[in-house]
Amino acid sequence: MLVGSFTEKLSFAGILANQWGNNGKFNTMSLQPMLFYSLAYNAVISADWEASSSNCWTVPLGPS
Repeated sequence: MLVGSFTEKLSFAGILANQWGNNGKFNTMSLQPMLFYSLAYNAVISADWEASSSNCWTVPLGPS
């Protein structure tokens, strides 16, 4: 986890995790960036390392 601030009003945080399965067929990365300034942006970006390269990433767009 990473937490900090740019200014008195603008802060950020981030969580990075990776999960593996016992059978070797499950390997997923998760990145959760957060930005705080009056309104907050918080989304989870994930990657399935076992999926094809064109279908590996999930990136949400817009407010959460």
